[in-house]
Amino acid sequence: MIAVSRLYLFVHWPTDVLAGVFIGVCGGIGSYFLIDYLYKRFGNNMKKNLK
Repeated sequence: MIAVSRLYLFVHWPTDVLAGVFIGVCGGIGSYFLIDYLYKRFGNNMKKNLK
């Protein structure tokens, strides 16, 4: 809804909004894989250290 409102109010160009969506999606996917890797690499050791 925020992206649509920015376009409606002529605050941003459509390419700005699409670039923001693209960067956001890529950042989310990258973060998912990074956290997944870190959990697989250090997850078991972290559980042992908490006990």
